[in-house]
Amino acid sequence: MQINFCTPQFFFNISQKFPFIVYDFRENQNGYLKNSIHITNLDNIDTVADIQKHFQYPEQISERQKLEKLFNNRKRNYNFFVPFDTSDMFSLIFKHKIKSEGSQTSDQFCIPIKEVISLSQEITKITNKNNMFQRKNRAQTMILQQIDDQIVEDASQQNLFQQGNKQTIISSRRLLELHETSISSGPKIKYRSVSQPQILDYGDECFYSNSEIFDTMFKAYQVFQKDKIRQIYILLDPVQIIFANYPFLNYSIVRNRGFLDKTFPNEIIEKKLYLGNGEHAQDTEMLIDILGITHVVNATVEIQNYSNQLKYLKVEIYDEPQVYIKQYFDQVYQFIENAFQENGKVFIHCAQGKSRSACFTVMYLMRKNDWSFEQAYDFVRECREIVCINDGFINQLID
Repeated sequence: MQINFCTPQFFFNISQKFPFIVYDFRENQNGYLKNSIHITNLDNIDTVADIQKHFQYPEQISERQKLEKLFNNRKRNYNFFVPFDTSDMFSLIFKHKIKSEGSQTSDQFCIPIKEVISLSQEITKITNKNNMFQRKNRAQTMILQQIDDQIVEDASQQNLFQQGNKQTIISSRRLLELHETSISSGPKIKYRSVSQPQILDYGDECFYSNSEIFDTMFKAYQVFQKDKIRQIYILLDPVQIIFANYPFLNYSIVRNRGFLDKTFPNEIIEKKLYLGNGEHAQDTEMLIDILGITHVVNATVEIQNYSNQLKYLKVEIYDEPQVYIKQYFDQVYQFIENAFQENGKVFIHCAQGKSRSACFTVMYLMRKNDWSFEQAYDFVRECREIVCINDGFINQLID
């Protein structure tokens, strides 16, 4: 039996096209993802019905009805399990080891259940409550970030990651401050990057550790598998990390802001490269104010450039096998590279986001990562399932 894990990027891309439901096992909810059911106090569960007794639905009747319908159709939908709110040493080490077991080019990981159980037990032993690292880090809610302030560089902590490069570990005291994010043209929205765990008591037992929450969630996951539910994924990243990278996914804050029913381009490279269609291209408010896009590759004849706030490269080609698209590869590649060097974000589109724009996206990944066509094509299709490059373009990519 295999256990499926995924990254926030996978969740983001799936949520744009397919029906899904989120089972949230966090001890307290400081913000939540769309389509979330909060589940707490699980004990002696043998069936899905046992788990359902612990569902905590939103107060809004319409939201509850929507979630009940999604749950009834769970065998046909994507099901995401959320165990972690913020990071502690258990979740940090667990995420690193799961990713090292899986494919380095994928945003989903399939691990044998025996390995997951063994890994969880091993890390729990390292970070048990009598261990100074776990107690210190959970009390402060340590979190992995690319920030240069309040860095903890204790050598023994770094060794837990078993990596050659030092990691930056930041205290939540820095991240608990309120941030402002402009979304669309509406008012400023404030959200918390990280929340402290709930205090239950004093002393050694004052916090639930992420290992305990993971064990509870994992039991529920296995019950779902016995019910023959196939599309089940465990989100590796804590919810607050997801909100830091995708603030518009914090449903508790932005559900009344008017853009939650929008569809977004699919993310190919995290927070850098996006692939989509002509409707996405026209929604410049979403591109600029929500995703932070700065550069656009417009691979069409029929669609105009919509904004003077964006830098465009317009490649006027038709989606026909006989078109010599290869002549534009160098120009498009350099345009994307220049954008990244300027710390920009790139959106590539054609009319449907299936062939012309996908061809340029695959080309970029092949050149940048020294990937084969098959490797790059599979990666892009994993991010955006409707991708279907015409045979003439494929032959030019392979040559």
